[in-house]
Amino acid sequence: MKNVVEFMTGLNQYSLMKIEKLEILNRLPRTIVSLFSVIEECDQRFSDEQCNSMLELVQRCFPVAQEAVEDEHMEVEQEEEEEEEEVIAEQFEIEELQHETFAQIDEAEEQEE
Repeated sequence: MKNVVEFMTGLNQYSLMKIEKLEILNRLPRTIVSLFSVIEECDQRFSDEQCNSMLELVQRCFPVAQEAVEDEHMEVEQEEEEEEEEVIAEQFEIEELQHETFAQIDEAEEQEE
């Protein structure tokens, strides 16, 4: 609870709407992109320094262990590798079907001759 109070107090120095403060609290953005998705016209209303300060406030009040961040990156990489393997398997199946189809066409043409 103490962290929430500190966090909201820290956000009070910025001209944020109440809904934006609540969204920041709910999502706890840790990147500029995620912060921009929460704050309307963020790049026009706040400087890069202010945006980075907000992100630092999130990290200070709600720290994420480095291991958790690394685990998340590993999960994403694993999912990407699995998707890539699926795509390769599908391409292989398509190529096999094409070879079978061409072989059948060749056989049919030979039988017609």
